[in-house]
Amino acid sequence: MHLSRILLYPIKSLPPLEVREAEVTAMGILRHDRRWALADPAGNYIHGKRTPALHQIRTSYSPDLTEVTLTAGAHGPARFPLIEASLQPLASWFTRVLGQRVVVIEDREQGFPDDLKANGPTLVSEASLQTVGDWFGWGLEEVRYRFRTNLEVAGAPPFWEDRLCDATEGGVLFRVGSVELQGCNPCQRCGVPSRNPMSGEATPGFQGEFSRRREEALPSWAEPALFNHHYRFALNTRVRAGQAGSRIRVGDPVVLPGLQP
Repeated sequence: MHLSRILLYPIKSLPPLEVREAEVTAMGILRHDRRWALADPAGNYIHGKRTPALHQIRTSYSPDLTEVTLTAGAHGPARFPLIEASLQPLASWFTRVLGQRVVVIEDREQGFPDDLKANGPTLVSEASLQTVGDWFGWGLEEVRYRFRTNLEVAGAPPFWEDRLCDATEGGVLFRVGSVELQGCNPCQRCGVPSRNPMSGEATPGFQGEFSRRREEALPSWAEPALFNHHYRFALNTRVRAGQAGSRIRVGDPVVLPGLQP
């Protein structure tokens, strides 16, 4: 088993940036993942759960992540700096495109993860993504961008990541290269995976159908106590403390001491 893909989401809720390696911050996230987020003036996130119009936006980042180029239908392409003192033009562009007042916020070390208790990179096996794609007739890229996971593992069977969490607070310890992580829980999904990541068009009955098939395919190694419902997919993690500056790289072995796939 090895790490086959790393996806970062520099601006929360927008398309990913694929990289070959990523650094762990002092707060246990992958540097630049969800570093920026969109919010309303009251500080509430503007995200894909409640704002399907975000699906129309495309992103392209400069190699050093100091600039982003955005397009959305007739808007753009437009290039903006990603520097804290210069975020207002970017916010104004989002305000025009989304039709509501937008503020762009930044957190370099902690980012804006969905789960503050399990704020490490999310992980899934390629075989899991492929299986879900087969259920719905979707290609691998489409499934990947619907579920928005950070790390993908090759050489593991479908839903192998369910091995990495248990009902205890400690979870399961494993390594990606030299970085130690702790499996926490199977990720509870929102409405975003039900929508086409390019058009925003919803798939009718998606949550029910996904849950039914997920329950039928639940592997014997999955911990039933973690599935109060079956609209769960991929793994939430924590990075063990004291690893700031460590790097995760494509090709790194994925190792579970004493446990085989």
